[in-house]
Amino acid sequence: DEIIRDILSCINLLGGVNGCAITQIMLRAYLTHSQAKSYLGLLIEGGLVEYDIIGRKYMDTPQGLEFLKEANNMATMLNVSTIRRSYSNKQLTSVPYF
Repeated sequence: DEIIRDILSCINLLGGVNGCAITQIMLRAYLTHSQAKSYLGLLIEGGLVEYDIIGRKYMDTPQGLEFLKEANNMATMLNVSTIRRSYSNKQLTSVPYF
């Protein structure tokens, strides 16, 4: 569920109406190319994501956005804190180079 949430969040935040490339999804969801392709295939079959062949971008469907909303609500209610979320929400600080 967490990986699916990460993929849908990435597509929603970075892609918007234009869609999101697989490399962006891989980086944000911490997946290899084969893992990303596998999960995206399942999400497309489930009707949560659609693929634009011409632009080679992935986009959320209305069902995908609804799933993401409900998954985030459930994670909030259950107070789910994961390592993946904590790393992605951390702010990086610059360190002086000597």
